[in-house]
Amino acid sequence: MPLVGFEKVAAALKHMQPAKQLLELHTYTLLQGPDQVWYFDFLPLRPTHPTTAALLLSASAAPGELRVRKLETRAVRVSSSVRLLGSCLHDDPLQLAADYNRAFNTQLHLLHNNCSHHTEGLTCLLLTPQHS
Repeated sequence: MPLVGFEKVAAALKHMQPAKQLLELHTYTLLQGPDQVWYFDFLPLRPTHPTTAALLLSASAAPGELRVRKLETRAVRVSSSVRLLGSCLHDDPLQLAADYNRAFNTQLHLLHNNCSHHTEGLTCLLLTPQHS
């Protein structure tokens, strides 16, 4: 299912990269601590605004927003939409994620800088072993 409000954008972009399913899923990172779960994602600042759709449809960038939320649950359940990719062995993964977000370009572009790029980069960083 495409992101809400971006069904027409997804349909228009399918011809540009037919091998990939653009905008089919919104990706995010879940970081589970000992007694808390944190949610990280990246999406348009104004996802339902016509200007946002026009910018993204014309292959331009639109202002994006990085979100970090502490979830009410204490554990992540693996399901068809949630995959366990590994364990973070860093001393302070929340600080590492905050540093990553601070350096991340928040100009959202559907082909070059989208939620998948954010998820892949953050997940890779969190799963890379730290060097002593």
